[in-house]
Amino acid sequence: METIRLRKDSPDLKFRDLVLPLSKLNLCLTCGTCAGGCPVSDWEGMDPRKLIRMIALGMEQEVIDSDWPWQCTECQRCTWVCPMGVNLGQIIKNARGARPREECPGEIQKTADNHREMGNNMRLTIEDGIETFEWMAEELEDEQIPGFKVPIDKEGAEFYCTINSKLPQYYPGDLQSIYKVFHAAKVDWTIPSQWWEGTNYAMFTGDFDTWEYTLRKQVDRVHEMGCKTMAYTE
Repeated sequence: METIRLRKDSPDLKFRDLVLPLSKLNLCLTCGTCAGGCPVSDWEGMDPRKLIRMIALGMEQEVIDSDWPWQCTECQRCTWVCPMGVNLGQIIKNARGARPREECPGEIQKTADNHREMGNNMRLTIEDGIETFEWMAEELEDEQIPGFKVPIDKEGAEFYCTINSKLPQYYPGDLQSIYKVFHAAKVDWTIPSQWWEGTNYAMFTGDFDTWEYTLRKQVDRVHEMGCKTMAYTE
C-alpha cells in the first residue's frame, strides 16, 4: 500500500477553494452513501467518497489528472442521496473544467469546439441544414401532409425549434416526427437556419466559456427573430 503524502501548502491549486462554496464538500461525513449508488463506483479503484477525501486532503491535481471524473454519467444520484447535501455533480464539472482542453479524453471537447465555431456539433453549414430541413418537409408533404412547408427563419413565431444535430446528419427522417408534433399542435413555430443546435457538449466537458458563448448566441438569435419561446426537442 502506498503512503499518501499530503500537501501542507498548495499555492497554485485553487480547485478546492473553487468548488467549496457550491459543493459543500466540507460537510462530507464519509458515510459512503454516494459510493453505494454510483454506477461507476470502483472504476479504476475510485468512487465519489474517495474523490471528496482526495480534495479535502489537498490532492486536487490528482483528481484533475484522473480520468475517473470523465467516466461519471452525471446522473446526480450521489448528490441526491447525500445526507449532507454535498453537490458532487458540481465538483465533477469543475474537475473536468480544470483539465487543459487539449488533454480532454475522447472527442467530446472537439464536439464542443464544433458547436462554438459552426453553431452545431456536426459542423453542418447553413446551406446543408436548410437543404436537409426542406428535403424532409417535401417528403412529408408528398406522403402524409399535403401542403406542408417547414417554416425556416420565420420572424415573430411563437416557438423557436432546436434539434439535435445528429438528426440532420445521420437520421434526417426523425425530423419529420418533430414537424408532425408542431403541425398537430397547430402552433406558430420555426426552425432557424443557424444556432438551432439543441445539445451542448461544453456542459459535459466543463468548458464554461464555450457553454455560455453558445447559449448566448442562441438566445441572441431568438431575440433577433422575435420568437417568444425556445423549444428544446432533444
